[in-house]
Amino acid sequence: MQFRDFLGADEVKARLSGGPERFPHAVLLLGEKGCGKRTLARWIAAAAVCTDSARRPCGVCRACLRVLEDNHPDVRMLVGTGAGGALKIEQIRELRQDAVRPPLEAPVKVYILPDAHKMTEQAQNSLLKILEEPPAGIRFVLTAPAQDKLLPTILSRVQVFRLRAPDVEDCIGWIMRERPQADAARVQSLARQFGGNIGQVLETLDQETDEPSLAASVALLNALLEPDENPLLETLAAFSKDRNEFAAVMNRSVLLLRDACAVRVGAQGTIGGEEETAAKLAQQLPQKQLIRLIEVCHRMADAAQRNANMVLLVTACGAAMRTAAGR
Repeated sequence: MQFRDFLGADEVKARLSGGPERFPHAVLLLGEKGCGKRTLARWIAAAAVCTDSARRPCGVCRACLRVLEDNHPDVRMLVGTGAGGALKIEQIRELRQDAVRPPLEAPVKVYILPDAHKMTEQAQNSLLKILEEPPAGIRFVLTAPAQDKLLPTILSRVQVFRLRAPDVEDCIGWIMRERPQADAARVQSLARQFGGNIGQVLETLDQETDEPSLAASVALLNALLEPDENPLLETLAAFSKDRNEFAAVMNRSVLLLRDACAVRVGAQGTIGGEEETAAKLAQQLPQKQLIRLIEVCHRMADAAQRNANMVLLVTACGAAMRTAAGR
């Protein structure tokens, strides 16, 4: 059993290593954002198709490497194409049609469904048909932050594993090995703030290296606080031709808004890198409105990555942010 330095999830790794014969036909990984659900799902799929019977998943055979590179013909990750990244019923129907075809190389075929909680109810009912009577040699790995949006009938047909962040010290050690150039004090601070959640620490470190997005986020949120809507709309208009920049600004704004929430409850330290802006937001907006703004920014960042019309998107963003802020 290898799982190449994947911290934690010992129960899952022990249960699912060793090849397809030990693999339940359907697994659900639960855990907060950044805890490694999608990464572990790939490793589980690698364990199912690994050609090294002595140490599955070995992480070095051709099959494992192709899974980890999203390039194995018998391992398929379904990314939702519906609103908010939801898996649509058409995608599940296509999966069911594909599932009856035999594997091309491995003894089994593995379907990874990240963010399974975003499936429409119709899609879940369609998936249920194949979960109830799966063809031979088919395995499923679903991931979700929580199980509350999954149908009870789906939950009754999957084996559920809950993932938790590793210890803070383990998190710090892992990141410093992977990012030796990172500022050790900053890594320690973030690891404590995020409770050892490696994914969230890495995401924050990556965003902090992008100073233009920080400056743009500060300008955007300051414009939001103006009584008139024109400053906000003018600021957003600058992003209408660059969806990647818009998404980066939305994600960075989430961090600043989280800082503002923390300031309102007396917490120390920030993750967004702009204490003055966080304090100003906390002073002028109630907690409920800050939380609504975080939801808006998440939604807009997702929409930008789904090739939404950018002119319409920035206009909708301005209206949604004003409404969320009570302006």
